[in-house]
Amino acid sequence: MPGGLGLPGSKQIKFAAAYAGRTVTIWADARSIHMLLEGRLIRTRPSWFSPRDPHALLLRGGRITGRATATDLAIAYEHLAQAISRMIIDVDPYDAVLSPAAVTPAVPVGYFTEVDTATEATRMQNWSCYAFLANLSGHPSISLPTYVTRAARSHPVDP
Repeated sequence: MPGGLGLPGSKQIKFAAAYAGRTVTIWADARSIHMLLEGRLIRTRPSWFSPRDPHALLLRGGRITGRATATDLAIAYEHLAQAISRMIIDVDPYDAVLSPAAVTPAVPVGYFTEVDTATEATRMQNWSCYAFLANLSGHPSISLPTYVTRAARSHPVDP
């Protein structure tokens, strides 16, 4: 598709018009999607890929264009390492970093597995979009519920 890459479940990675005619590399696994422009990392986001997604892309007419070269991988890893290092340096002066872990209250058991793969991935990404910050930097983290919902009234947490 012009201007982007169509993914299972109507997910898309969109490209700006400024990328036309330039080399864009998408490097993705089950944890992260990295977008490189002419070998320079320009965007990283949490992945919504499941192990079945590459197969689904092939069934929908997608094609494998080749493996990344060792140089491509080295460049991507270096940019990722630099981003993680910057985050570690930014939070180093602090004893603790308070950050949202989820954008909604806890979900019921089975919430992620009761739907198709694409919906499951979207739900996971929307629910845990902040959790990757501590995961990438290796910082210890803890999630504390700080509000009461109707579903959790029997287990409130006092502020």
